[in-house]
Amino acid sequence: ARATAADVLRAGVPMVTRLGPDFASRVAASLLVGIGLDALVADDIPACTELATGLASDRDRRETLRADLARRIPDAPIFDTTSLARGIERACEAIWARHGAGEKPAPIDLAEPPFARWARADQ
Repeated sequence: ARATAADVLRAGVPMVTRLGPDFASRVAASLLVGIGLDALVADDIPACTELATGLASDRDRRETLRADLARRIPDAPIFDTTSLARGIERACEAIWARHGAGEKPAPIDLAEPPFARWARADQ
């Protein structure tokens, strides 16, 4: 899951996923970890099946997960598109500044200030 996983979570629907070997199979896991619901990520297919069937048979746990998801989404950096855009703008400014100074291209670490957590839009 990729875009569908993001849509499902934004709609407030908990989901389970398996951490696979390639990019596409890791997106849903990254989204869940990014909002603090890493307990919904299984390491393999049998564990994913067990997790899904356990949730399917436990209405209270599903309702708790829905409430938890609704509480987490508004503050989740991974769904904060305004701050993400600001972080990308700052990265582009840093690239342009290096170019303007005649410096060679170099890695820009978006985990370091001023890019850390994409810097809130109100900053």
